[in-house]
Amino acid sequence: MLIQKSGLKPSLGSASSPSLGGANKPSPVKAGGGTPLDQFAAEVLVKISEEGLPPIPSYFELYFETMLQDKPFDFRKEVAEQLSSQDSGGDEKRVLLETKLKEGFTSIKDILQNVSVLYKQVLSVIETTKKRSQEAKGINNPAAVQNFATTLSSDAEMLANFLSKQATIFKDLYQKSANIVKEVETESIFDARYGIYNKRYLCAQIEQEQKMIVKYGHSSTLLLSSLSAKVIEDIGNDKGVSLVNKTMAKLFMKTSRRSDVVAYFGQGIFALLLKHTDPKNAVRTSERLYDMMSSTNFFLGDKEVELKICCGIVGLSKDKSADETIESVLTALRTCDENAMGPYVLGE
Repeated sequence: MLIQKSGLKPSLGSASSPSLGGANKPSPVKAGGGTPLDQFAAEVLVKISEEGLPPIPSYFELYFETMLQDKPFDFRKEVAEQLSSQDSGGDEKRVLLETKLKEGFTSIKDILQNVSVLYKQVLSVIETTKKRSQEAKGINNPAAVQNFATTLSSDAEMLANFLSKQATIFKDLYQKSANIVKEVETESIFDARYGIYNKRYLCAQIEQEQKMIVKYGHSSTLLLSSLSAKVIEDIGNDKGVSLVNKTMAKLFMKTSRRSDVVAYFGQGIFALLLKHTDPKNAVRTSERLYDMMSSTNFFLGDKEVELKICCGIVGLSKDKSADETIESVLTALRTCDENAMGPYVLGE
């Protein structure tokens, strides 16, 4: 969580607390005494109750974070320190991933051991071949030729059987390792290059958020952003573009809320899933990002390149699938870039 001494914590969502509709509203929870943190927690529960939402951890975290932005700096700093000390970092998922990786390492170790055995056998074959070569020079009668041929045939058969067995072992170990790698890739939710979530995780979150919208009727918005085509042309090389994209990813992460999903969509496009945020407030987000990128200095040799981004914005709808929503935002993003219509285009 980012803490600033002046103003509120930078946020890509609405500046005010989110308003979430609910049909049946339970009796409000009364904020009691205790420590300042106890009182604040009670305030969060009151807000959740007023919105008619169940007091489950995900909603408590969302409102806790949003309402915390209006608190004094010292209080926010204290809470941030406590959150950092309690963060488990997804230990269960790490254990599962490490287990699969260790299985993969075991398979690789087995492959290396079999390579060692094969190498030793090849050395043995070389020595045997040299020995048989010397023996062949001393052959001077038909009976000796016959015996030599029999011996050579036996050696060749033993080698063929050994290689056949090793080939089967290598095939099985390779397939096992390949399956483990595929499983890890399938379960991966992180883009290591930019240090944010990947497209797979983003799509899953969009689908999940649409289900929540159907149930509770709140607003959430998807924003896709990329460097403008002109900026990419001015930079002129993939290395420079990649460097700017990394800067862009850091800015997105630095200013996003904990409840937002920051992901790399692919092909130079970054995504922000702004939960409990309507398109109007998402527009403010795009303008803020545009200003941040424009004020970032990027030098290519002695030349300074002015960084400009384009954004496509579409509100999530219960009537659209995740794929349809993404396609709508991509269309808006392309329109923004092609027509140079400013920092954003609202899609349908």
